Amino acid sequence: MKISTKERIKSVALPLFARKGYEGTTMKEIAELVGIKKASLYAHYDGKEALFFAILEDLKQEYIALTQQIMIDCQELEAEDKLRQMFEQYVRHYAAQPDIQAFWTQSLFFTPSEISGRIFNQLKSYQTEVEKWIEQALMEGMRSAIIPDDDPAKIVFAYLSFREGFLNALMFVPEMNREENIQSMWRYFWLGVKGRSNDETAKTV
Repeated sequence: MKISTKERIKSVALPLFARKGYEGTTMKEIAELVGIKKASLYAHYDGKEALFFAILEDLKQEYIALTQQIMIDCQELEAEDKLRQMFEQYVRHYAAQPDIQAFWTQSLFFTPSEISGRIFNQLKSYQTEVEKWIEQALMEGMRSAIIPDDDPAKIVFAYLSFREGFLNALMFVPEMNREENIQSMWRYFWLGVKGRSNDETAKTV
């Protein structure tokens, strides 16, 4: 199927934004790589910001579709398996697409404040829904005594920090992107959560 010029522009721009960041990427460079004149680029997108947010919208919808599918697939699983599936499937998906992972990192942390603020606002409501799902799974684990009682919000923060830290590390050490390593990372995290004694938990509250 023939790809439209508009889609071709996005496919060229995404890795540039991922590697060079928003400020380091120019419309001239994008046009040259697409094989069109810079003026023609503006016939499809009003400017760099419009193009950037068009890509972001595609990736946001991909993120929503991915996490919703994982939550549906995990609906009948026990708490540990729910959390493991969300961790492992998410990592597999983005570890296989380093440009997308780098785009998200650049977008959230290295764009001008007015742009990063818009990004956080767009993601906030849905990300809150994902965090609530993770928190509910943790609370299921506490009710069934799989993990010690604790503040689930703190564990959600640790869960997301560990997951995103591992994904970002894979950009620098891509040889670690192997299935056994993804599973090992989950085991290390889960043992840390599950293996705490009640005395240790009390000290952290």
